[in-house]
Amino acid sequence: MNRIAMKMQSICIGLAALALCVVAMSAVPMRAQDQAPPPPQGGGMGRMTPEQQVDQLTKELSLTPDQATKVTAIVKDQMSQMTALRGDDTLSQEDRRDKMMKIRTDTQTKIKALLTDDQKPKYDAFLAKQASRGPRGGGNGGGSAPPPQ
Repeated sequence: MNRIAMKMQSICIGLAALALCVVAMSAVPMRAQDQAPPPPQGGGMGRMTPEQQVDQLTKELSLTPDQATKVTAIVKDQMSQMTALRGDDTLSQEDRRDKMMKIRTDTQTKIKALLTDDQKPKYDAFLAKQASRGPRGGGNGGGSAPPPQ
């Protein structure tokens, strides 16, 4: 009987160790889910929602409510064009990059057309600052800011 008890005790210890491992392994993914995603690198506009982008531009340029509404529509249009472009598997990486650069430039031109003469130099400075932060900082894909118009 003593032999059976020892065997049962050994099995129980093995099962307890297995259960402890399972609990420990499942705690790691749950902890990762609880953590908030890190903010975008460089504080740029690359991963911001259209509303966040417009809020930032409103702070930088003192946009009027009418301008903010129009800029929001422009930024949302840009995002939908970029999403469609990312899903287009027929383009080479270079063609996709060129088209993205054109979409960004067109967006900047549309926004600039809504601005007052006082806001335009501020917008140019804002774009230059974003471009200097690099492609992950929300610049314009690593290229330079478009020339002032």
